[in-house]
Amino acid sequence: MLAQPSELPQGLSHQKSQSSIGEQKTLARVPPSLCDIRDELYTYVRQLGITSEADLAQIDHFTSHALSFSSNLDDSGPLPEPLANRVYDAPRLRDIRKNLDADQLSQLEIEELALLMLDELPELASDYLGNTVVQKLFEQCESDAVRTMMLKQVAPYLSQMGVHKNGTWAAQKMVAVSRTLIQKNVIAGSLADYAVPLFNDQFGNYVLQCCLKFGSPYNDFIFVAIMAHFWLISQGRFGARSVRACLESDAATPVQTALVAVIIVMSAEFLATDANGALLVTWFLDTCTLAQRHTILAPRLAPHLGDLCTHKLASLTVLKVVNNRIDLGARDLLLDALFGPEGDNVAPPVLHRILLDSASHGASFVYKVLSTPSLEGSLRQHVVTQVRRVLMELSANLSSFQGYKRLLEEVGLSARMNSGATQHQRSYSSNAVPRISTARISTSPTRIPEAGFKNYQRPPYVPAQMNYPSALYQPRYVNELPQSRYQNDFPQPRYQGELQPQYESQPQYQKGFPPSQFQQPYPGQPQDVMQQLEQLSLSSAALGYSLPGSPASKNQNLGFSM
Repeated sequence: MLAQPSELPQGLSHQKSQSSIGEQKTLARVPPSLCDIRDELYTYVRQLGITSEADLAQIDHFTSHALSFSSNLDDSGPLPEPLANRVYDAPRLRDIRKNLDADQLSQLEIEELALLMLDELPELASDYLGNTVVQKLFEQCESDAVRTMMLKQVAPYLSQMGVHKNGTWAAQKMVAVSRTLIQKNVIAGSLADYAVPLFNDQFGNYVLQCCLKFGSPYNDFIFVAIMAHFWLISQGRFGARSVRACLESDAATPVQTALVAVIIVMSAEFLATDANGALLVTWFLDTCTLAQRHTILAPRLAPHLGDLCTHKLASLTVLKVVNNRIDLGARDLLLDALFGPEGDNVAPPVLHRILLDSASHGASFVYKVLSTPSLEGSLRQHVVTQVRRVLMELSANLSSFQGYKRLLEEVGLSARMNSGATQHQRSYSSNAVPRISTARISTSPTRIPEAGFKNYQRPPYVPAQMNYPSALYQPRYVNELPQSRYQNDFPQPRYQGELQPQYESQPQYQKGFPPSQFQQPYPGQPQDVMQQLEQLSLSSAALGYSLPGSPASKNQNLGFSM
């Protein structure tokens, strides 16, 4: 008796009230079980176009088997018993493979060899050399009866062969070559109980994909396992990709594809945050050809936008729905949940939560929404207004976040903030004490101001009493001015004309260098004594103050001493 599903409204995306759309829910850790969503599953299936009685009967069949499905989640099947004495060792296996490759064995010899190897077949199938012989025998044997016998011999260990690095090649060959109903039934029966661990295995998932070509009902166990343990399979690296390969296969029926698509929709908010599960949501939006896929997905995402839009990976799923040009109703549903309906002057709380994301994923998401080409006219103006309103309220907290730069520029707030900062800087500068620039100040003697000469007072100079022979040095230095000593210390100033009258009144000194104190006679001293002291000073200056290498030091070394 076909179970009658409860009637639920089909237009979920259009019949939901605005208050229910704006309500945000906390995202649970795991999606609900198949038993909890069974009634809702029929509604989504009908929205995807599966409405005939035959199709609904198949859906009920799949659902019932999925609810009663029991699988070994961690066990990949038993291992064959090891043989104490192997008849077919490595040298003999090489000879057999050589004969099979060279087509030197007749069909009768191949069948006879296959029957002789039945006892060792389970162990040889996982051997690095024996698996190649098993593949050749199963492929070249034309007798379906012999193939069936070989399959039944390895059937209890077929799942364990599928996850073995050597045995997986023999298992895939057996599945690919099998063509009779008995062979398909034997393979499906041996793999059904271990479908879940095979999905998540790097080798076993290919064995399941080879079974897709059997068609329904011999490949139904694959989709029943997906429905029963969808969350466990979709979280795995190999499981999610294997499910996607099953959905993209031509051997999958529309009912099988629709069932898995509905399971993806009902777990979309959880899959979007998982690196592997997001591949299935991407398949549903980009590759799936079922109608109204955006319409049935948007209501599943709307109550969880606060968690999804602040997630780096999940926000891409929301953007796919917003950017779609096929179903504008699904886009408007998410935009109303994010920014409120047009004409609403109050931003929804979810927008505050998104823009307050510390990782800046929320700000990046809002910027991408504003960059959507399909967002035009009054709708775009409404979105910009709502974002600007929230950013102005949160401006005190957003000033230190670098990730908001592009968003601020997009809504026109960046220039305003910069102008305010510039005005504050100008007002501060007008009240500050002006700073004197020292860029053009130089320490060169030619830049010394005039006041420097007036305030400069050289300390008095008292020469040491030296007993040089006056007759030897006086005629040579008596009338010379101290030009060589003081010319470099006090160069000719630029304002020499101002000091010219002062120098002309003192002709005994060189023009261009200020008179110093030591040149003035001390009070109470005769003029002739001062002249003699000055001559001695000039003599010592000319001799280099008796420095090493000077004439005075050389004379002392030669014995001139007074």
